[in-house]
Amino acid sequence: HKIDETWTASANRWLQQLTSRDDGHNADSPHEASQYFSYYCDADIDHCSGLDSSISEFLDGWKKVSRSPWRQWDWGVLKAEYSHCSRSSEICQRPLKHYGAFREQFMQHLFCCSRRLQTFEDERCEGPLCRAYDMTCPGSKLLTSDMDCTVYHSHDPGTMIQNMSLLAQEKLLPYVDGAATDIGTLFDVSLYGTWTWVPDEIFQRFEWPESSKSLFEKVEGRQTDGKEGTAVWVFRRKCTPSARQAILDKVWRIIREGAEDIQTENLDKLVVALQTFVGNLANGSYGYGTYTSDWDHLYQDFRAVSSVQREGYLTYAATLEVVGRQQVGLPTTFAEDYHCMRQVSFLEQLAFIAQHIQTDVPDEMSEKNFSELSIKLLLKSGKYFDRLLEVGGPGYDEGFSKTQHRDPNAADNSVLWWVLQAVYGSTHLDAVLNGVCNQNTASSASVSTMAFDDAEVRRRS
Repeated sequence: HKIDETWTASANRWLQQLTSRDDGHNADSPHEASQYFSYYCDADIDHCSGLDSSISEFLDGWKKVSRSPWRQWDWGVLKAEYSHCSRSSEICQRPLKHYGAFREQFMQHLFCCSRRLQTFEDERCEGPLCRAYDMTCPGSKLLTSDMDCTVYHSHDPGTMIQNMSLLAQEKLLPYVDGAATDIGTLFDVSLYGTWTWVPDEIFQRFEWPESSKSLFEKVEGRQTDGKEGTAVWVFRRKCTPSARQAILDKVWRIIREGAEDIQTENLDKLVVALQTFVGNLANGSYGYGTYTSDWDHLYQDFRAVSSVQREGYLTYAATLEVVGRQQVGLPTTFAEDYHCMRQVSFLEQLAFIAQHIQTDVPDEMSEKNFSELSIKLLLKSGKYFDRLLEVGGPGYDEGFSKTQHRDPNAADNSVLWWVLQAVYGSTHLDAVLNGVCNQNTASSASVSTMAFDDAEVRRRS
């Protein structure tokens, strides 16, 4: 069909953003050496000077493709400008492509320079404390994607995060003309000190006591395109009742008291929280995980870190479920933590939705203007609604033995199924989902409740 070209270009850009939900293996090679930022660190290169030269090269390069000088240092604004651009795709994509390439190079120099400043006495980074530093940024590689990076260290990743953040501000301050200089605003980059998993290559560099290492289990890499993936380490115990209660309390707190919006981390608080959490692993304070109290202590410290991180999940269970399984396709085993993890992840999505309702629904919302005023809320929270419907499917390894396998058609694969059952009662659930429920209890009860497969539960929900 012949449609106005301006409208088509804008619609295509919106579709590209709206359909950019991370699902499956969205990084080409998530565990190759080049994915570790230590790979780019060279003792014979002055990476601190590289920060300055990367800025100069970026500005000079922009002059070659545009007559206008570079003025915009805010990733969010660049994304918005791209979404509303009505010119050709090549012209509209040019700023984000150019700035994105600069972001990648700048972050590599930033990590290597910061590591050098942290361990200046170990010039060639041959000692265990220097080698324990690393960073990975798995996730979507789309044009508009953010960068969620995990900073690893055996004792104190927090100081590294703080130094990287402050160094980036110092280097870019002369160029941003009074705008915010935190890397979250500049590049849409988040630096996390809590991890979803630890790649085996990094885990082996950590000089931790046996008690702390025994808290983890090794997950062999899944083969992709004929290549064997690198193994990673995850916590043996992935979910506890206290972790589930903590996120439930958070949902209620947001509903009753309003959203807690962390635009910029309090770096001092983050450093202290990470020194406690990772420091306890370094000195073996969490024990061997023999008792529930050991895990409660560990996850209490984990949540203390997450609560002061920008856009951080509150719970380990949700980070492993959403980031590990759904986004990267990590073949981890959940076993007895299966139900708890699914419940926690479900509640975590509710917390995000509740937060967006508090911040993105205007006070003047009414039934008449709902369609107009709800667009912002729906665009920002759509992926969380989608995750509410996540159900188990082929390849979802729950860690059960062959004799304990779960029926692939079992309705309990979806947390939402249990929610609907609690609302309507198991006798009436099938009738309700089929849209034939009526006020005649006897008639409704006569309808048999069948076990839908995963796809049907998701569709009907």
